[in-house]
Amino acid sequence: MGAHCQALILLFGTWLALLPLASARRRDTTPSTCVKLQNVTRLCNTRAIPTVKGKFPGAKIVTREGDRVDVKVVNNIKDNITIHW
Repeated sequence: MGAHCQALILLFGTWLALLPLASARRRDTTPSTCVKLQNVTRLCNTRAIPTVKGKFPGAKIVTREGDRVDVKVVNNIKDNITIHW
């Protein structure tokens, strides 16, 4: 019984030691994006287009496998929008 308890305590201690490493890999991020109309000039033609964080195309979101990403999008234009990932 003593060896069994020691093995169980060793296993539990190893699990506790490795727990921070498992959580260090996963990142939970919540980037916010704001969609608004902005005047853009292309080929001597200026028009208002929807931009994300002032950029067209929008800003790049970099993630890794296993990351959980919740994106909050605020639509500040009168039309509905669709964002493709």
